[in-house]
Amino acid sequence: MIDLRVDGDVQARGDATDLLQVAQVAAAWRAGITLAELTARYPFMEEMRRHPVAHAG
Repeated sequence: MIDLRVDGDVQARGDATDLLQVAQVAAAWRAGITLAELTARYPFMEEMRRHPVAHAG
């Protein structure tokens, strides 16, 4: 399982059994690939959608 995080929040997640794919995803993420580019290039990766939480006032 691959979790890509920013400030502790999972931005993308996926499963890969090939270590080369894991290394490629890590290298692309460190190089600054966008989430849209990442999920297009690596279809096994899924962007984690954030839904704002409504606060009662």
